[in-house]
Amino acid sequence: MAEKSIAQRLAASSLMSAVLAFGIAVFSTSGVKAQSCSRAEFEAVVDQAGDTLAALNQQNRPLMQRKLRDLKRANSWSQSEFQTKALPLVNDETTLGYDRTIRAAFTSINNLGSAGGEAAKPDCSTLKELQATFKQLVQAVEAKWAHLFGQLDKALAEAPSR
Repeated sequence: MAEKSIAQRLAASSLMSAVLAFGIAVFSTSGVKAQSCSRAEFEAVVDQAGDTLAALNQQNRPLMQRKLRDLKRANSWSQSEFQTKALPLVNDETTLGYDRTIRAAFTSINNLGSAGGEAAKPDCSTLKELQATFKQLVQAVEAKWAHLFGQLDKALAEAPSR
């Protein structure tokens, strides 16, 4: 069976916050074991990246949707007004920057995971880089959600019905 890409793993994932807690605990330790690593360790990081993003999205998406509905209601916007006026709040340059960072991290995780997992003798320094990129991914996704919530909270505070 062909290896799944991170996007496929992400789409197929239905994992939750336990995965997030596990991932942070496992990959927050410093360094790699004494110059011995396995293909399974590379695969675990790649899998964890998809699972963690799915968990963060599953955790934050309902609140985001509620805040968007509240914003539409508070401003008495029609659907077309909502789409026009809310888009800049969730599609600003900061958000686009986070999206670029997240895509780059996924690309790097996929490339590092493939390189390390397919090597006859996995390079532990590549595993360490893979784990560091995983941490960067989590930080970027969490920062993006915080930014989006901040944007919506500010808009809600300024809404006429508030």
